[in-house]
Amino acid sequence: MRHWWKLLGAVLVVGASITALRVPLAPALVHSSADRLAPGEQAFRITGYNTHFDQRVRPYVWLATDDAKFCATTV
Repeated sequence: MRHWWKLLGAVLVVGASITALRVPLAPALVHSSADRLAPGEQAFRITGYNTHFDQRVRPYVWLATDDAKFCATTV
């Protein structure tokens, strides 16, 4: 068995792939309907992945860009 390292490498790659696919992704913002922010009142819809938006608890919301941060007054 001269090429044992090839078998070991294949087993490690398969094991790492299976492990990586079984780990759930972290919560994230997937989509926002707003493409531009301007001063004044704005309304838009946010879609999240692996998140739990609860209607009973008022969430804290803010948007951050490279230049500025915007805090929501109502959600």
